[in-house]
Amino acid sequence: MESQRMSAPIRPNPTRRTQRDRSSLGRFFVICFFIATVVTILGIYLISNLFQENQKFSPPEALNELASLGQKQDVKPSAANQQLRVYYSDDGTHLIPTLQPADLGSKFSRGRQAVEALFKRIPGGSLRSPVREGVEVRGFYVESDPNGKNRTVVIDLSGDIQERPLGGIGAEMLCVYAIVNTALANTTDVEACRILIDGKPVDTLWGQVDISGALTPGALLK
Repeated sequence: MESQRMSAPIRPNPTRRTQRDRSSLGRFFVICFFIATVVTILGIYLISNLFQENQKFSPPEALNELASLGQKQDVKPSAANQQLRVYYSDDGTHLIPTLQPADLGSKFSRGRQAVEALFKRIPGGSLRSPVREGVEVRGFYVESDPNGKNRTVVIDLSGDIQERPLGGIGAEMLCVYAIVNTALANTTDVEACRILIDGKPVDTLWGQVDISGALTPGALLK
């Protein structure tokens, strides 16, 4: 009788098995949740980068994005005996010319003076500067094609213009075209403007407005 008791098989405890199964299932769900979270974060990151890349606008697209309709398309150069025309903003959306004193010099030096004034002088009253103060104009010259036509003014700016953007696409548009319009309004016999940073062409200032090619004047004018 005693040997029969000792040889009786030990039956597993169903309660312990259930607990182990629940524990394994819990770990499985935790791992699945972790993987799903990582995949979701990576997906959001990739989609965000793709969206930002697609937000690089050429000037016409940017104008459409801002719904800037009915804009003037002519920025006529100032006469040699007139004051400099420097472009500021009074509403954070459009550019308007202001008159500032000019030193005597060649027609090309007047263009450089105007762009330097844009970065050095703080407008008064309700006007706001659309550019970062203190940016250096490293170079300012005019180039043309082999036939002597299609003359373009080239402005080489210091790299600090790309530090700490002043805002979104609207601010970037104002900054770009304040430079372009100011240069072209004070330099005769040129048709377009190119912007270099530290002597090199760049795609954008702050990531949204395409400045890789020559830009014509007139955007965002009242």
